[in-house]
Amino acid sequence: MDERAVVTVFCSNAGKILLFRRSEDATTYPGHWGGVAGHVETAPEESARQEIREETGLSMDQVSLRSTGEPFEVTDSDLGVRWTVHPFRFETTTRTIETNWETAATAWVHPPEIRDRETVPELWRSWDRVRPTVQTVTEDSVHGSATIACSALEVLRDEAALLDEADGTWQDIAAIATELRTARESMAVVRTRIDRAMSEASKKRSPAAVREAASQELERAHRADDAAAANAAGMIDGKSVLTLSRSGTVERALRDGSPAAILIARSLPGGEGTALAEELGSEGQHVTLVDDANVPNAVRQADVVLIGADTVLRQGDVINKVGSMAAALAARWVDVPVYVAAATDKISPATDWKPETSEEIHGAGEPDSNNVDAADTGAVSKISPHFERVPEELITAVITEDGQLDSNEIAALAERHEALAEWMANR
Repeated sequence: MDERAVVTVFCSNAGKILLFRRSEDATTYPGHWGGVAGHVETAPEESARQEIREETGLSMDQVSLRSTGEPFEVTDSDLGVRWTVHPFRFETTTRTIETNWETAATAWVHPPEIRDRETVPELWRSWDRVRPTVQTVTEDSVHGSATIACSALEVLRDEAALLDEADGTWQDIAAIATELRTARESMAVVRTRIDRAMSEASKKRSPAAVREAASQELERAHRADDAAAANAAGMIDGKSVLTLSRSGTVERALRDGSPAAILIARSLPGGEGTALAEELGSEGQHVTLVDDANVPNAVRQADVVLIGADTVLRQGDVINKVGSMAAALAARWVDVPVYVAAATDKISPATDWKPETSEEIHGAGEPDSNNVDAADTGAVSKISPHFERVPEELITAVITEDGQLDSNEIAALAERHEALAEWMANR
């Protein structure tokens, strides 16, 4: 039997993936639907990138690798071939593509539609190996909270589709939704978006209803995030902007707006700001990378401070990456406005927030950690949170898809989001 290694690549954009219907001239599986595909001729990832260029016309600065799946084997006895499939998922910045002769039609679809179409062998199996999961939502330390919340909706959608086919129950999918809404405790947007989908689906109480509601909420969420970014972009035209960490909403605002200059804090320990600065700089933006300790001084060079938010509390306080408070305090001192760019889904019903606790560090050979007398033991108490709270009075405005919100509007939305969680009482 012939042995061949191939790549199957899913290009995703705003929660949907790109499928191709193979032309009748294709050498294998004519008329079937598949992803970007081709033979492995170098390393699998390089082959995947090459096939993206050839089959979509997308350049490599228009795509980013999101996940790589474990290879698996598929035997086609009719063709006498054993395929070794290497799955990949790339996020794209656009849905505008240019196909070649191998493609008869294209479609951007929610991934569960794979199971409704005549596809190349084991296409869903490929997607299953690269799709978001509860674990990837929990462990994502790269993306902002809005992106993570959309990933959570993708998990809910796909799991609901599988449960629907397996005659699963409302209780089965409700258990997965409950796990997702608590996967990132600091991110109100994850709970809000899961709650909105489940609240809508609770009218019918079935996995099929959850699949539909999660798909609709995913599309609504992307529109909200894009609109919030567009509104923020309008606030920074021609201005010098200081930011930190890597909010997806802020990132889009920086790309879509026309800032005169951008200052970005390194944002340790993750260093997200460094990566963002390198990307924007490579695209021709005028970017200055700022050491975290120098952020208060760097604020003097800015016309505006623009940050994202993991959560906006009911009274208007903002939870964001450490360094936000220093930037906001410095901005108050030198009279620079502080804008928070965030979709309204980030508004939480909560009025309080508990930061991470401190940890106690002991040097080698020191007494046990039950003794906390630093003078006697040499113990050092260390506080190293990743997030902190910025009070409402230090924030000039919260910019959302609905424009700038005042404290009363924020409180009203917090009440509305609190009501969305009522589906939990009837799980």
